[in-house]
Amino acid sequence: MQQNYVRPGSQPIQLFTMQQIKKIARMRLSGKWKKAIIPTIVYVILCLVPDSIINIITYDEFHIVGDTASLILAMIMFIYNLLLTGAFSVSIAALSLRIIRNEDFDTGIILFGFKKYGQSVVAYGLIFIFSTIWMMLFMIPAGVIMGLGMMSRSSVAILFSSAIFAILLFAAIIFLMRYQMTYFIVSDYGQVQAPLAIAESVRLMKNNAVPFVGLQLSFIGWALLTALPIAAASLLLFKAYTSGTTILYLPAFIAAAAGIVALSLLLVYVNTADAIFFSGISGNFRAANPVSRTDSDNNKEAASNKNE
Repeated sequence: MQQNYVRPGSQPIQLFTMQQIKKIARMRLSGKWKKAIIPTIVYVILCLVPDSIINIITYDEFHIVGDTASLILAMIMFIYNLLLTGAFSVSIAALSLRIIRNEDFDTGIILFGFKKYGQSVVAYGLIFIFSTIWMMLFMIPAGVIMGLGMMSRSSVAILFSSAIFAILLFAAIIFLMRYQMTYFIVSDYGQVQAPLAIAESVRLMKNNAVPFVGLQLSFIGWALLTALPIAAASLLLFKAYTSGTTILYLPAFIAAAAGIVALSLLLVYVNTADAIFFSGISGNFRAANPVSRTDSDNNKEAASNKNE
């Protein structure tokens, strides 16, 4: 028997346009940016920054650690992400849903995912496995085709193989996008198990993956601006390390801090837009509900909708 994931009283609606999604996101975020950025900064520092640090110290140009140490660090990072990233991702999803529903929240929302820790960890692990499999299925043949095209030294063959590579890469991205609603589902649908949450995400994203990719690409301008302080921090760090100019570490740290804040602001915007997208395709968009709204109010609304 298939479980009904739509909350009582919710009204199924058509998917919003990209412009509508971003407009609604800005409206819902009005007056909430400062409140939302603190838990998001915690998410960035605990989930995204460690990966960046590992990438820096294992980068060939730095030679900070050897190959064996790099492998060990990669394994440690995977375990770290498995234990924490899923739970924090559910927390960020819960934060975004509360923003668009005008529901109250505080900094403690960043720990919400730990209330569903088992589901969060399993969801992250399954998404990682499925994503890895799909990437291999698409990108291994794409790489072989690209390599054959380059080896032929024929401009026509190179152009053709490049086109095939781009098509397969886009197809891989579309397949990966099917899992992007999983954390919203785990956050919003009670005690739903991780495999069911992933299956529901795949169902919801059927025919909606391409529009979702388009929504993400619409933020590319802001992403490039956000990348500027991060790139500056990387360059300053590289210069300080290779030249031994220790005075450059301070501006590198300042640039990195600015990058973290900028990235957090962007994530607040993007995640809020994603929450609206999720609400649209799930038919569970509740607009401007007051915090004091009770269960009896929802039941009355559900009964009214049923009578209609």
